[in-house]
Amino acid sequence: LYSLLSIRTRSGFAFVCFESPRLSVMCYIIRVTKGRTKTSISDAVAIDEHRLQPYQGAADGIDTTRLHHIDPAKTSQLPTRHPADSFSYRGSMTKGYTQSRLSSEEQNFYAEHGYLLAKSVFSRDEAAHFHNEAHQIARRLQAASIEGVSNQGWAAGAKITDLPRQLLHCHNVQYHSAAFSRLICDPRLTDRAADIIGPNIQLHHTKMFIKPPAKGAPFPMHQDFPYFPHQHHTMIAAIIHFDDAPIEKGCVRVVPGSHKLGPLEHLHDGGHHLPIDEYPITEATPCPAEAGDVLFFSYLTIHGSGLNESSEARTTLLLQLRDPADLPTVEAHVSRGQGMILRGIDPLANSGPSPDSALRLKVAPCT
Repeated sequence: LYSLLSIRTRSGFAFVCFESPRLSVMCYIIRVTKGRTKTSISDAVAIDEHRLQPYQGAADGIDTTRLHHIDPAKTSQLPTRHPADSFSYRGSMTKGYTQSRLSSEEQNFYAEHGYLLAKSVFSRDEAAHFHNEAHQIARRLQAASIEGVSNQGWAAGAKITDLPRQLLHCHNVQYHSAAFSRLICDPRLTDRAADIIGPNIQLHHTKMFIKPPAKGAPFPMHQDFPYFPHQHHTMIAAIIHFDDAPIEKGCVRVVPGSHKLGPLEHLHDGGHHLPIDEYPITEATPCPAEAGDVLFFSYLTIHGSGLNESSEARTTLLLQLRDPADLPTVEAHVSRGQGMILRGIDPLANSGPSPDSALRLKVAPCT
């Protein structure tokens, strides 16, 4: 799963460069042994990671100031994929990494409807890996008796169903598993988000949702805006599906075009939500998804989800993403991982999570 990028020869040595699954460039110095049909590695060097850009070495192909020698005894063969790596990138580093962008049709659809279901962003095998990671996190949290991991979801869910309701969830999954730390920075996700938000992507928060079989809690129709309002409304949700989410599993439902209505007045009993009789879940557009799909939508798009009535769990990861230049107008929903740059830069050099920094109080004073 390492992709060969280039081979250069010089003075009896071959300089071989590979692209690793982590978007780094691995370079090896191989001495060409005369009189033999195979080469042997007499020494090996690893170059510091150069993510998302081609390696710019010296004229002979190697910048010796950036080399770290490795024990030759441990480099008798070329590297293999580490089992902890959950996915690999196959773009050509010599031409810049392969970007995963939305098509013009997809961008136009999102602009018109306020949501987009991006198909097969991740493979089913990758989704299965993350599914297992998510359920392991839930088991660890429950074993540690962490409060709030298992609950009934929003109290307002009782307005939708009289059946038992249950939800397993946790924030900041990237602090529970390195697999999720890599996932939230994956260009297949962040490049697509950039076509909606812009080149710079900042994390607001992550949240894992597991809707158990037969009783996975529903969520009334609502906008995310009341939970964390921002100046320029660049905030979007990206829901990564780790298993199939048909209608019977309580998939997400949306009201197409509702993002154009702007912020709406919500009820505040049992979670911010819109009146149930005016916005019934059953009349909203369902977004059934398959494992590996990602659903993007604006935080102004009206959405909700029904009860999981199936015999299988529905497992997803929600990311809330924003342009780092779009500042919050109230101090709300502050989380540990807030402010992390997932793509590009923070042009304000102000990655603090809430409006309490000097810059945020000046530009977006609390209301």
